[in-house]
Amino acid sequence: MNYHITLNEEQARITMLALDIYSRLGMGQLDTITEHPDLFSRIRKQQRIEAEIVRAELQHIKRVIFPELDPVGMCHSTSSREISDSNRVAYELLQVIRHRLSWDAAGNPPARTSDMVGVIYDDPMKTSKQPLPTIVAVKS
Repeated sequence: MNYHITLNEEQARITMLALDIYSRLGMGQLDTITEHPDLFSRIRKQQRIEAEIVRAELQHIKRVIFPELDPVGMCHSTSSREISDSNRVAYELLQVIRHRLSWDAAGNPPARTSDMVGVIYDDPMKTSKQPLPTIVAVKS
């Protein structure tokens, strides 16, 4: 069964950010938690909590959950057999939404232009067992 959902640009952007956090956490990038805008704001506001203390605690948790990723900064890739396919599906959804939003923001030229630099303009890569999702822009 397939489902269709209609999102505005802001909803698509937030969905993309949520998928990014989900996929990164599943690959062992636990410090991604600190990139959530509300959590980052709380960390900065709390005088008793320093970002480095939070990161150190997250590294400790990472060593427990992902002992094979002991070195700081190391994580699994989307092609790793060590991660769940749900992380790959989330990353594919992220790529599809990011690609659509990027091309829409660039005015949807017939071909990639010289100022369209970065992976945001690349065709999404398929790494999961699921079919690559599709997205269509709908004029409101």
